[in-house]
Amino acid sequence: MPFAPEKIRNVAFVGHRGSGKTSLAEALLFQAGAVTRLGSVADGSTVSDHDDDEKRRTMSISGSLLHAEHEGHKLNIFDAPGDPSFVADALGALRVVEGALFTVSGVTGVEVMTSRLWRRCDELEQSRVVFINHLDRDRADFAAALESIQQQLSPRCVAIAIPIGSEKDFRGVVDVLHMVAYEDAGDGSREAEPGPIPADMVDEAATWRERLVEAVVEVSDDLTVKYLDGEEITADELREALHAEVLRGELFPVACGSATKNEGTHALLDLIVEGVPAPSENFIAARAGDEDVVLSASESSTAVYAFKTVADAHVGRINFVRVFSGTLHADVQLVNGRTAPRSASARCWRCRARSTIRSASSAPATSARCPSSRTCWPATCSPSAR
Repeated sequence: MPFAPEKIRNVAFVGHRGSGKTSLAEALLFQAGAVTRLGSVADGSTVSDHDDDEKRRTMSISGSLLHAEHEGHKLNIFDAPGDPSFVADALGALRVVEGALFTVSGVTGVEVMTSRLWRRCDELEQSRVVFINHLDRDRADFAAALESIQQQLSPRCVAIAIPIGSEKDFRGVVDVLHMVAYEDAGDGSREAEPGPIPADMVDEAATWRERLVEAVVEVSDDLTVKYLDGEEITADELREALHAEVLRGELFPVACGSATKNEGTHALLDLIVEGVPAPSENFIAARAGDEDVVLSASESSTAVYAFKTVADAHVGRINFVRVFSGTLHADVQLVNGRTAPRSASARCWRCRARSTIRSASSAPATSARCPSSRTCWPATCSPSAR
């Protein structure tokens, strides 16, 4: 059945080779009921690594698009390769999705390709969530992995789930956003519905919950006042604020679990639905004075990949919006929701060469192609939003 744009989540799974992206995608498909058995990379039975070369190498060499449904939402998952030799598919996927999910091994922590792809997401102003994987393995350390994420990726990464047990005793996760637990059934089946937090973890879960609340309210003026006044912040208020902060790139939630054992996947599915922006939200371009400026593809002179806010700085009632189209992107000036006459600098994302395009509210923007003499994908960029 068709899904409304606000019920769709487009997510790219990225990270270093061996961090468990394909296993995690397989576990999410299994948990969501899209497949009837949990495939294995080692056995060559996963949905995404279907090529003979991928099975022989036990690694992804090209991207795969997977689909699942959860809580009435359509999830389009792009399982991207993590090896540097095949990173092109990951870079391409990041330009057309609304969110990126980074997998980090609980044993090795942040690795080089994870850092590189994170910096690319910084350039694209991409919304991100993180999953600490492999917590059932020897030498797995959730606290150490989270610390490496905060030090090497961003201090704004905050845990929304914590493990129950460690290494061989790992048996599930506590979702501190919803304050429920998912414990391992031990039979390889799907995770059951959430249950109460184990008695010996109630205090620890409360501590992590408080850290999450403090991180969320720190960048929310309304909730900061309420928090300092000692008022209770409801679960709905916390979820809405977290979603808005993920959309603006102010916070990066961190989940955890074990993909090969299908542990932590239910909480991760909830996080993708509640945290990752919908395609329709990327069309909220800017604010003009006290009014929201909302642009849609039908109001644009051409179909575009996304609109994204470039900066929060305002000059009177003027806002700047980045428009992605084809291989070029341009910054477009808005005045009261209309494009103002302005020359904009466009950069080809493949060869980084610059060109100049002109947009005006009274006339269509002139088309622009890659100005470089290199072999590059030519594409028309029409940033006029009439």
